[in-house]
Amino acid sequence: LRVEAEAAQVSLLVNGTTAGFYGWLPLYLPELFPTRVRATGAGLTYNAGRITMSSLAAAITYASRYADVINMSLGTSPGTPRQYVADLEAAVAAAGRSGVTVVTAMGNDGVDISTRPVWPASFASVYDHVIAVGASTNSDTRAYFSNTGSPLTIYAPGWAIMSSLPTTGWGFLYGTSMATPAVAGAAASVLASGTARTPTRCRADRRR
Repeated sequence: LRVEAEAAQVSLLVNGTTAGFYGWLPLYLPELFPTRVRATGAGLTYNAGRITMSSLAAAITYASRYADVINMSLGTSPGTPRQYVADLEAAVAAAGRSGVTVVTAMGNDGVDISTRPVWPASFASVYDHVIAVGASTNSDTRAYFSNTGSPLTIYAPGWAIMSSLPTTGWGFLYGTSMATPAVAGAAASVLASGTARTPTRCRADRRR
């Protein structure tokens, strides 16, 4: 249910940013504060569930066949060893070679991920087609929970974002998972307009 709820929230947010979908496909796991998504030798865990790295990699590979932008509102715990996410990295790297822009959430731990990496956001320091998104407040300052560090590409609103909720209709949500789809939608708009034709140029445009 929570996974489905995140899908609805991300879809609502990204479609609210751009007039329509342009090669955009969401990849999601619940990272709604204070939920944690953790990487272990067995895969990513979320609440009582788990998705294996191979399954997540397969989802990225599948999305790369149809999408120009992939939204990833998910992340590992800070300090996760890179070897734990080898399958994920291979899929993200392959997406870039296919011309896909990957937009990821920085995470909500309030830490510097330059030395305590959070994946896939930390891939933004390695691959030019990955955009790592932090959360800003309604006063245009960094949200206290938003991770910082060299992978950060851009901030987007992630504070008191009105969205659909699983059982109560509508409410306000906080987190980099809420900020990420706004950037994914903007990236799709940039690509659709022809302003940028490659992931690298799309990321460069997002920095301005």
